[in-house]
Amino acid sequence: MEADSLQITPELLEQHPVLAVVVGTFGMMMLGGLAGSALAWAMVLRRWYQGKTVLPRRPWEPRRWGLIDLILTVAVFYCLQMLFFGLGVTWLDIDVNALRNAEATPPIGFTALVSLSNLGTVGIITAWIVARYRRGAQHAGWTADVIREVGIGMVAGLLVIPVVYVLSAVVSTAFDTKYAHPILDSMRAEASLVGFLLAVFVAVITAPVSEEFAFRVLLQGWLEAIPGRDKSAVLFGASSDTTAQDEGEAVAAKPSFPPSMPDVLLGQRSGNLIKDGEETPVLVAQVVEPLGPESSPAAERSMAMAPASVDAPAPYSNLSSVPAPTASPPWWPALVSGTLFGLAHWEYGLSFIPLIVFGVALGVVYRARQSIWPCLVMHMMLNAISMASMGVQLLVWHYQQ
Repeated sequence: MEADSLQITPELLEQHPVLAVVVGTFGMMMLGGLAGSALAWAMVLRRWYQGKTVLPRRPWEPRRWGLIDLILTVAVFYCLQMLFFGLGVTWLDIDVNALRNAEATPPIGFTALVSLSNLGTVGIITAWIVARYRRGAQHAGWTADVIREVGIGMVAGLLVIPVVYVLSAVVSTAFDTKYAHPILDSMRAEASLVGFLLAVFVAVITAPVSEEFAFRVLLQGWLEAIPGRDKSAVLFGASSDTTAQDEGEAVAAKPSFPPSMPDVLLGQRSGNLIKDGEETPVLVAQVVEPLGPESSPAAERSMAMAPASVDAPAPYSNLSSVPAPTASPPWWPALVSGTLFGLAHWEYGLSFIPLIVFGVALGVVYRARQSIWPCLVMHMMLNAISMASMGVQLLVWHYQQ
């Protein structure tokens, strides 16, 4: 089935009312998505112009896992893949030699079964991190405020996904290439409702969960914690001692003077005060306490010129009585994880180019939120749109036969 051979004509829609309803619904969904994207961009630009925070930022605690935990993840993944691969070959009577020689496309049922190994890996490694480092599941990205993070992910998806599709169209037109993916090949080989639902499960559930956990939570979280950490902690993980964050004390994102350019563009000109799970933006002027009612410009100048004493408080030591302010994570891990995410789709044609842009956007969101939920929503939205488009194509192809 080639997309170029599919033609939706008025006669075809008139002959098949079900197809007309599906095509009309899909078209309305796309128009609604474009309207939502325009509204989201208008809202974000308005907040940025007013100097408000565009992407609220959580206080950051460096992730404690090390390179050894990433290696363990790869080992668990391959072990589970071999297990489910063997089960699929046995249960579904798969010709292994044909698959190895690329003589046959794996059935979508087989692909769905093997993809369960991805979810198993995520569950096992999450439990491993919780047990080894004595942290809750939110340390592995599974934060408790799901509803708010889902909302942030939906808005971010409306902002980013149209840009990704436009870039994909430009790349496809400029280089005369088409998007390729094993799931799409399987669907073309065996077009059926059950096969389509299994493909949706793989593309919209298992792929986003496993990829976001791998690239954002594990890889980017590990990279963000590298600066300032000794080699032993980088390789084998940090100790599991408790911090003020585990005890519910107030923790503020340490303001930077001056703030970095990406932070300025995102409206992150201030820290965020967190206490008992509640996040409140705190301007720098609010964080640094005044000298006192008796202070004057002359007194301030004299204090600034006075030599520092041993008992003098350190700069910004009065940050809202915060016991241990945390700095923001560096930006480069978001670029690295996003680039590797795109390159992981290298074999699917030139789609890796727009996917690098999408991966970097996912990295930026994860850097700010330290939560897997908004990244999951963005990834699921992108794949859901692709699968919906594929479903319409399959239905048109079916009625053209």
